[in-house]
Amino acid sequence: MIQFVPIKVRLVFILIQCICVTSVVNAQKQFRLTVTPPAGADATAFTAFLNDGKHTEKINYTAAPNGALQFSGTFYSTYAVIDLQYPKSKEHPENTWGGIFFLDEQPAAIVLRRDAATGSPFEKYELKNAKDFRKEKERMDAYTSSERKRASAFEEKNMAIIDANKNPEINHQYFDVLLKNLNKKRLEYILKTPDSFYSFYAFCNLVANAFAPDSLLNILNNAFPDKYKNSNEGNYLKETLFGRRPLKSDSTAIGFVSRSIDGKTIRLSDFKGKNFVLLHFWATWCRGCVQEIPAISKINNEFASRNLKIISVALQSSKDSDYSKTIKKERMNWINIYNDDNLINKYGNRPVPRLCLIDKNGKILYDSAEKKYENDADLSQLKNILKNI
Repeated sequence: MIQFVPIKVRLVFILIQCICVTSVVNAQKQFRLTVTPPAGADATAFTAFLNDGKHTEKINYTAAPNGALQFSGTFYSTYAVIDLQYPKSKEHPENTWGGIFFLDEQPAAIVLRRDAATGSPFEKYELKNAKDFRKEKERMDAYTSSERKRASAFEEKNMAIIDANKNPEINHQYFDVLLKNLNKKRLEYILKTPDSFYSFYAFCNLVANAFAPDSLLNILNNAFPDKYKNSNEGNYLKETLFGRRPLKSDSTAIGFVSRSIDGKTIRLSDFKGKNFVLLHFWATWCRGCVQEIPAISKINNEFASRNLKIISVALQSSKDSDYSKTIKKERMNWINIYNDDNLINKYGNRPVPRLCLIDKNGKILYDSAEKKYENDADLSQLKNILKNI
C-alpha cells in the first residue's frame, strides 16, 4: 500500500513525499533573492519552487528592468530551500536542468552562466549570501555512485512497468533491493559525516522515509550534534518520526481538531460514543492512493449506514486544483480535509496511503502501517473488521 517515488522525479515531489525540513515554531523569517539568467536565456522559462519549512510550492518572481528575476517570501526552517529549474528544450519543457540553493535572511544573489559543453545554466554560477553545499553533495554522490547507477539504469529500463505498479517482481527489485541499498549507502555516508549540515539535510529529506522510525529516532538523538538535533528541523523530525510509528490495536487514537473543505469544524472527540471513524491519509501525487479511492468509496457505501464515518486527509498537492479535480472525479462524498499540517504530523506524515480505523471508544482497531497489515493491499483485512462493527 505504500507509494514510493522514482529517483528522477524532480526535487519538488521528493520533498513533498519525504519528510520536509520543517520548523516547530511559527517564527517567520524573510528571504530575498535576485537571480541573473545567463546571456541568451529565456528568463520567462525559469521556474522556482520554495520549501519554506512547511510546504513546497511554486513561487513567482518579479522581473527587474535589467532582466534579473527577483524572489521574496517567508520561511520557518534554518534555510529557505529554492529549487530553480530551466527546460532543456522548448519541445520538451518537462525535461529540465536544476539547481538547489539554500538562503538565510540576508539578501541573496545568484548569477547564472550557461555551460558551453552541456548548455546547463547550473554548472557555473556565482553566489552571494547563498549556499549550494555542492562539494558535500558531490562527495555523497561519489560515495553512493555504484548504487545510484544500478538503481537509475534499472529505473530507466523499467519505468513504465514501475509506474503502472502491476509487476510485483519488478517493484520488489526496484524498491526493496535497489532503492533500499541506495538509501543504506546514503545513511552510511551520513553517519560518517554527522557534523555536516548537508548530511543532516539529506537525513531529513532523502532517507528519513526509508527506515523504521524507531531506528531513525535513535540515529537522530545519538549521531548528530545538538545544533542539528535540537534545531527546529530536528525537533520537528522527532515529532514526525514518533508519529510515524504504527498505532497498535487497542491503543488510544490521537485526538485532533481540524476544518473540512466545506468549512465545518471536525473534532475526533465528536464521534466518540456514536461512530466508528476511518481516518484516510492520501495525496493526489501518490498513484497508489488514487488507485485505492474506489475501494474506499465501496467501503463508504457499504458501511455508512452502520455508523462508519470516513475522514480523508490529503497532503498538499503540487497544484491545489489537482486536489479539487480528484475529489470531484472520484466522488469522495464524505468528510474531506486538505493540507492540515498539524493533523498530518500528529499521525506521522508518511507513508501514504494510510488507513486507521477507530472504534466508538476512540481505540485503534486497525492501522495499515502495522506490520501485520502490510500485505492488506486489497483491504480485505480491514473489511473483515468492519463486518463486525
